[in-house]
Amino acid sequence: MLDLNKPVQTASGKPVRIICSDKKGYYNIVGLISLSDNSEEIFAWSDNGVQGFKYTHGYNLVNVPVRSYKFMNVYSPDSQTAGVLLWDSQKEADDIAFRIKNQKRVGILKYTLDDDKVVDVTFINLMNP
Repeated sequence: MLDLNKPVQTASGKPVRIICSDKKGYYNIVGLISLSDNSEEIFAWSDNGVQGFKYTHGYNLVNVPVRSYKFMNVYSPDSQTAGVLLWDSQKEADDIAFRIKNQKRVGILKYTLDDDKVVDVTFINLMNP
């Protein structure tokens, strides 16, 4: 569900600046789409963010995904510690690894999330920095 109290963009990722959401008529949301030449073009959308037609369209409005990160320590197979907890920062992962004595941490998994959905996982190798 579209929330105009949060940042919006087109479904194709173009930034949108909302001008008003109370225009009279069916397309009551009015906004400006930022174009690649740094100009803006005016568009109107229905309450649910549909522009023009009732099918998914690249200029329909969506909320900008909220990006966050989680980190998990990875230990060598001969270690007796398993990295099963996710931390909000790499510093938290480093702090907990420091407290666990005699365990061989080999890396960190960095999870990238958009709206709490995993979109990328990166292994940070600590053995060969």
